[in-house]
Amino acid sequence: MEVSAPLSVEGFEGDTVILPCLIKQKPVTVFWRFKETRTMCDIINGKADFDEQDSAFKNRVGIFSSEIPLGNFSIKLSRVINTDEGLYTCHAPEEDYRQEVQLMVKEKPGNGQNKLQVDGMMMFLLGCVLLYSFSF
Repeated sequence: MEVSAPLSVEGFEGDTVILPCLIKQKPVTVFWRFKETRTMCDIINGKADFDEQDSAFKNRVGIFSSEIPLGNFSIKLSRVINTDEGLYTCHAPEEDYRQEVQLMVKEKPGNGQNKLQVDGMMMFLLGCVLLYSFSF
């Protein structure tokens, strides 16, 4: 079995990531799995098959149909969430090929800072209201 070196992909919560899988032999069937057992997508004869798809990935996975004839079996995962973090596998059984992709999901920059800004603004406004009420 040909096993490519694991790839690492980083994404931010809420964004779309591409999980790469390039296969020279252009197989007929490719299976995408999450943590070995959860089905994301099967690509059969160049078409995506979502019949067995895990509900966590419903309406969030897409393929690049025009790239399939070139051996590009990469998929895109939309609206990434924290629980999407983990090991993904692209497997082409008839070619005895396997590619692992480790997805790391990060919080979008500024999310925590925005919360602090809102909390700070609320404290400022509360202070203004209290000062106003004490002045009368």
